[in-house]
Amino acid sequence: MIPNAFEDAATSRPFNIEEVGPHGNVFNANKKALNDAVSVTSVFSIIGASLIILTYLFLPEIRTPSRQILCFLSFCDFVIAVGCLVGVYLDKSSVWCTVQSFFTTFAFMASFFWTVSLAIYLLVAIKSLDILKANRLIVYCHIVSWGVPLICTILPAAFDMLGGTENSPPSGGWCWLKINSTNVTEESEILWMLIAGKFWEISTYIILPILYIMIMRSINQHKRNQNSLADDATVNVMTRMVKKLMAIPIIFLVLYVGSTVHCILYVIKYDIHQFTTFTVTLAFIHSIGNSAQGAVNAVLFFLLTGRVRQTLVALLHKCCVRKYRSNDGLPNRSIYVYRRSDTSTSPVNSEYSPIIDASPSVENYSSVEDGTAKPST
Repeated sequence: MIPNAFEDAATSRPFNIEEVGPHGNVFNANKKALNDAVSVTSVFSIIGASLIILTYLFLPEIRTPSRQILCFLSFCDFVIAVGCLVGVYLDKSSVWCTVQSFFTTFAFMASFFWTVSLAIYLLVAIKSLDILKANRLIVYCHIVSWGVPLICTILPAAFDMLGGTENSPPSGGWCWLKINSTNVTEESEILWMLIAGKFWEISTYIILPILYIMIMRSINQHKRNQNSLADDATVNVMTRMVKKLMAIPIIFLVLYVGSTVHCILYVIKYDIHQFTTFTVTLAFIHSIGNSAQGAVNAVLFFLLTGRVRQTLVALLHKCCVRKYRSNDGLPNRSIYVYRRSDTSTSPVNSEYSPIIDASPSVENYSSVEDGTAKPST
């Protein structure tokens, strides 16, 4: 049984479910184990988000618009991880709990918006094959992705709803809302939970798969369309990248499903604080998932991205051993879009901005010293 696997923080002995009682508070009973789990995943997320941000700031070779959006998303992940790490150890009645709730609530919602913004950017860039058109969306992404979460965080703060109580709605152990008190009605509880994140979280579940399915359809249309502005090599590379892109909504669902299920159970009056195998497991899925997004994004967009790895290896070789040359002769791996009618010119736009990181086929591209791939003739 899962409950017996965790130890009491005071006695360091396994829990006995009879001692806790059938309706014991699962969060209090497993506080030490939950705090340890959140602490570990939060530290990894802080490291992961920092790696993505630092590589963007200090490696000009990978500064693309899509990476810029990812950098803002990683900033949100960094704030979330720090808030979760600190919040699980705070006194729920202290002013610091309210401060942590403000920043963490804002960062959670902003991360939802930036995740959707990245999908919208990729859709416009791939569908229109016009990077300049996609780049113009970034300013609107800033307005919406920072503005809406800020408004939705200020509202509960103005009504003194940010913070926490011992029996607040599930938040993974950190501070979120001062709900489940005598002066808050049931309808108000649900409304504040929706405003302070759950509406945007559930909306992201729906929007993300739709956007990435549209991205896949756009790539397939380019493959079927003989008059497409994208050449075969570009389409083939984008097709290979679809697998990586489609992982984004799946990962998002896995990370946040525990949080959503927790709140749904709370709304339908299920006793989420009772000490059972199901509630303990759900509590850990919620706590680990919400605090792990920075670490997961680092794996997906840092460790598993060949272009980033290649740039870092090149930098290490240049500084320590020798000037790096990749085995396939491509110093810079990116998807560039070319018009079939004029393959002798530079990419479609003057920004020379890649859509997404990938490795083009050696047969279709030749390398040049400045790191800009051009079609082979």
